[in-house]
Amino acid sequence: MKDRRDIKDIKDFSGGQITNIPITSMEGKYSPDCIDVYAEGTKLRRRKGYSPLNTSTVGTGLAGNGIFNWVKSATEQLLMSVFGNKLYKMDLSGTAWDGTFDLVSAHATSGQAFADTIIHFNTYAGTLLWTTENRDHPQKMLVTDASHFDIESGGAGVAPNGKYNQIWKEHVWILNIGAGGALEEDCASIADWTDSDTGAGASTQSTFQSLSTFRFLTAGSASHAQRVRDIGTLQPDYVVEMKTYFDEVGTIASTAYADAHFDNAVIRFQPRFSEDGLEVYDGDAYKEVGVNLVSENSWNVWKFVVTGGTAATAKLDVLKDGVYVGLGIDISSASASTASGGEVMLRAFAGATTNTDWYLDYININNTVPRVEYFTDSQFSAWNSATVPTSPNLVAEPVQPLTHIKCNDNAASTVATNVGSEGADGVASVNTTALSSAGKISNSFSFTSASSHNIALAAATVTSMSDDSVGSLSFWFNADVLDDDDYMFSISNPTTSTNNYFKIGFTGAGSALPITIDFRANGSQAWIAKTLGTVSTNSWHHLAVVQNGVSPILYLDGSSSTNLTDSTNITKWFAEMTSVDNGYLAATKINSTVAQFFDGRLDDFRYYSSALNSFQIATIYADGSGTEAQATTAREGTTFYVGTYAYQFTNDSIWASGINQTLTNGSALAGVESVIGGFFAGTNTATWKLRINDGTTNTDSSVFTTTGTATWQYQTLQFTPTSGAGTVRFQVISTTAGTINIDYVSVRPTAIGALSDNADRIQRSAVGLLDNWSGTDSGTNDITTPGDIGLTGSFILNDRMYVTKKYSISRFTYTGSTPLVDIKTIRTGVGTQSPRSIKNVVIPGEGEVVLFLGTDRRLYKFDGFDSQHISSNIDLDNEITLAYFQNINTQALNKVFAVIHNDNPWYELFVCIGSSVVPNYSIVYDYAAKSFWPFANRNFKSGNSSDNGTGQSVVYVQGNTTGIAYLTNSTNTDGGSAIDARWVSPKLGDSTILSKMDEINVESEVSSSSPTFSWREDFNSTYTSVTMATGTNKHNYNPKLNNNYIQYRIVDATTADQFSIWSLRTLSKAHGHAD
Repeated sequence: MKDRRDIKDIKDFSGGQITNIPITSMEGKYSPDCIDVYAEGTKLRRRKGYSPLNTSTVGTGLAGNGIFNWVKSATEQLLMSVFGNKLYKMDLSGTAWDGTFDLVSAHATSGQAFADTIIHFNTYAGTLLWTTENRDHPQKMLVTDASHFDIESGGAGVAPNGKYNQIWKEHVWILNIGAGGALEEDCASIADWTDSDTGAGASTQSTFQSLSTFRFLTAGSASHAQRVRDIGTLQPDYVVEMKTYFDEVGTIASTAYADAHFDNAVIRFQPRFSEDGLEVYDGDAYKEVGVNLVSENSWNVWKFVVTGGTAATAKLDVLKDGVYVGLGIDISSASASTASGGEVMLRAFAGATTNTDWYLDYININNTVPRVEYFTDSQFSAWNSATVPTSPNLVAEPVQPLTHIKCNDNAASTVATNVGSEGADGVASVNTTALSSAGKISNSFSFTSASSHNIALAAATVTSMSDDSVGSLSFWFNADVLDDDDYMFSISNPTTSTNNYFKIGFTGAGSALPITIDFRANGSQAWIAKTLGTVSTNSWHHLAVVQNGVSPILYLDGSSSTNLTDSTNITKWFAEMTSVDNGYLAATKINSTVAQFFDGRLDDFRYYSSALNSFQIATIYADGSGTEAQATTAREGTTFYVGTYAYQFTNDSIWASGINQTLTNGSALAGVESVIGGFFAGTNTATWKLRINDGTTNTDSSVFTTTGTATWQYQTLQFTPTSGAGTVRFQVISTTAGTINIDYVSVRPTAIGALSDNADRIQRSAVGLLDNWSGTDSGTNDITTPGDIGLTGSFILNDRMYVTKKYSISRFTYTGSTPLVDIKTIRTGVGTQSPRSIKNVVIPGEGEVVLFLGTDRRLYKFDGFDSQHISSNIDLDNEITLAYFQNINTQALNKVFAVIHNDNPWYELFVCIGSSVVPNYSIVYDYAAKSFWPFANRNFKSGNSSDNGTGQSVVYVQGNTTGIAYLTNSTNTDGGSAIDARWVSPKLGDSTILSKMDEINVESEVSSSSPTFSWREDFNSTYTSVTMATGTNKHNYNPKLNNNYIQYRIVDATTADQFSIWSLRTLSKAHGHAD
């Protein structure tokens, strides 16, 4: 090994930056940290810079909101650009743009101005058109126009205001066409709001984090900031959506909080925001929605859905950032209004020592259809418990029995513990140590007639049972002897024992007999029933007897088994017996004497004051496989969140049971996308999940954890019962042993049903016409997906149109008939909030695909059917570089944009890294090499590919605030400043082999650039650096290192020509295995 010569070569730099592999494990073609470099084939090069296109700014501070190459004809084109809220054009001078942007104004009577916001350009048969993200009215310019016009000018109908546009199948399609039918406030101007500030409080319009906002700021305890606006009529059913940022709020006790009023002349809906959370007023008091929903220093979108806005019936549903956080909240009689209705008030209060400072980005109000209330129960009168079914068929246990003697006692005591709700213990004829024996489940009681063994039920238990006109009892038994003098259970009046009793025993004698129930009430035979099947000695069997008020039903070993041999009065039960005062296990009482003893074992005796169904009997029978755990449930008034009661459920085994509620409108839920929510608090650390059972399918939530601090949390589950479902049941299932309190459960449809919130709507022009919005084949389509509101973009692929939302993609297929389009949501869980990231590219060997940045901050490739995540190499933080996908600011995804470079196979994505709210980096995806290259100093707001006047496709971008457009890849500097390029290699070598590294050879293109070349050994923090000579392509260095690893770095922050590195080689000689 000591004589071995080793060469560490890098001849291919095409791998780009990767952050998901340790630097000691990656191939040499990759880099853990590079910036402003790229691979040209296998060579490493510094990127080119950008230069100004227009010779002078159109206005300092103006943002570049859109740039577009308008090809008017084969011989005429313009470069259109929007800075701030103005449209400009640049003409060609020969074969180059003339460098001057000329203002294009709106037509005096048929055109409209637009806001300072992002613009989306397109062309239709040579006509330029655009929409804005402010939903300004769509505009157009014909090839002969000198001004811009409303898109329908000269045509028919009225086009909608919308964010995005698409051209497909000779229609203009406008997407996301409205947010507020009753009020749409983008907070660009506060002039329409009446100033009602007091003291030093100030409500103003301001720019915050590059957003147009209203700011409400207090200054001292005697101040508040307030604005009021009358929006006219506000219907009984409506939805409010508002985007807020709380820079500072206090507690309600400190009086430093924010609130709002929405008045419809019947009620005044009043939410307020503080450190205590989100609260709403019900006419008597404020009550919290969810748990601790309000936080400082973050943007949040709130949606308040008011249903049945009358003084008696108003209910509220609340979403935060698209997720339901409160359902069916009572806001009836919420401070009945004395105003004429339509008043909206926004306010900040000050505390004695704490101020309130909050920002509003927008507020939209829409009329809605009333929401169906499928189920709301805050009193829990109808809940029972349920075991977890092993199949989708529901198997439900009943509520806690009146009497439940588990037969597990084994003590020097005669107490037979009753864990039922009545709670009075039975009394054994001897100490339970003499009775205890192996049971069907845990222990049992073993009875011997010779010793007169028995259990006497408590008098209170018997009295409670004798009040019942329906009921159920069950137990396990294992008989040593079968004889008609042996009774396993009886209840009677001993003074009239010959005609007032209920006894369970056997008829005759033998080795296999049916069980007989003989019931006489007040001197008359009520009924006699036997099991159809027989039982034998020395084997366990389960018996259940149910009286439902119609007829007795016997179950043997879980199955119905009833043979009525006397049906004189089959509706009777214990209430028909007068003066009943005793009950026994393993015996009966005749003329005040306990007799007719049972020989054998009894286990798990239960009595219910209700008629159990076959599912519940089957569940109790199934408990014999290993548990007597009866889920302890109770409607209780000690620990509750709202109202006066909560529902408490205790389970002492894992995955054993849960509570069950049949939803009263279950059949109405069939096929309806719905959501259920409620409050949950545990008394110990335990895990739980929610389940909906529709008789065919189980829909489960993720597992959530409660703690022993009785801290309330709000949990929801979205579900869609199968079409035709009849009974729909809600369950809370224990996944560990524990106790949980449940309060205020509600079920609502997920669809809000807004009549004027058209964020999910797309509208098309008449076929063949961009200015006709009421003619042939014009119309609208809605794309409704639960929890995913608002269209975010579109693209054309394989002659189909695809429409995106935050978390879904829908496909439009043109039918040319009725309906005109077939719409299918083909992807869920994947979507985008970055419409300008959507670009079509042709990938060698694959064909045309679409690339886009997902809402989850990962890059996707979509081929019309499947979406593939392609950015895994550079998604994650390697703690070396800032440029990775998961470092893109989630609050600025709508600011992201992409351009396609036609001189390279590049998709360049301009992103907001870290906390930046405007693009400051770009990440180039080389879709031929499948590599990623971060570029810095990319402070641009918009960009596009364009003809440069000679027929060559180039990329132009616009500055964030400079009022300048720039040509990329055009010079050696960024507007005159040096490009600070860097490439760092992996650590090359072997952790187990010590080598002498005595020569480094670098081959490069001959140029005027002289980058700094550096190396370091192992994990040293410092590099040894040299300046590469100009005028030669061979560079040799002697590092004189003895170590396991070597790492290279190339840095160039000059204004010289691009460097181009061909290869790096280290010659080394291994010393042996060492570190």
